[in-house]
Amino acid sequence: MASDPVAAKSSFLCMYMSSHPDTLVAYAKHFGKHTGPLKSAQMTAIDTKSMTLKLTLPGEKTKDVVIPIEPPLKGYDDVKPRLLEMKAIAQESLGMIKTPIINEFAWPKSLFMTLIPEIFQAYTMVPIFWTPPPSLLPYFALTNNWIRPFFGDTTLTVILGLTIAVHLGETLFVYRLARKHAGSFRVGVSVLPSFQACTNFGTDHHLPFPSQFLNVIGTALLGFPILMDFRKRITEARINSVMKVE
Repeated sequence: MASDPVAAKSSFLCMYMSSHPDTLVAYAKHFGKHTGPLKSAQMTAIDTKSMTLKLTLPGEKTKDVVIPIEPPLKGYDDVKPRLLEMKAIAQESLGMIKTPIINEFAWPKSLFMTLIPEIFQAYTMVPIFWTPPPSLLPYFALTNNWIRPFFGDTTLTVILGLTIAVHLGETLFVYRLARKHAGSFRVGVSVLPSFQACTNFGTDHHLPFPSQFLNVIGTALLGFPILMDFRKRITEARINSVMKVE
């Protein structure tokens, strides 16, 4: 069994974190759910899946708290950004720093991972719910002659239902994040881009709609590429807010 790359550096990381007592206390209160008086916190162990804190309570009593790291760290290089993100989440929850506001929207480069399959799915489903006129039937020969006979309309309809259900769950999750990191859906940018700018995937654009509205609608239509890009922006903003405080 391969050794845990983070556990192998546990002693060093614990020594390093000893110089950040406020961060450890924030971890203990938010992630460790400690609500009583607390004099100090010390990290005694860390690996890819959890960290262990030793809490010093009034009267010199001690208490060990194991805090899960979810999702698990992929390697040692993930430690710093994840600990910074956890610090920001804990401090936001405790009111120590403000929740970062995300006012940008971007078309992620991974957009085509869902855009192309969903266009194909729509093409496949159109003849099931709508009878094209004779002049358009040649355009649906692929789905009518091959795809529908092979899979069956019932199977294709179930797949469509599952796709909608997944997108609904993703959309509700992004809506919750958007409300938290926008403050208001009226927060946004308001200059319409040129068509050339709209096709420049992976960059920010000024748009006539609030950015959070676009994040929610984009997730509803295209799913996880918009969700993952939005979460990445939130993580980066949290880390930046922590670095500014430090």
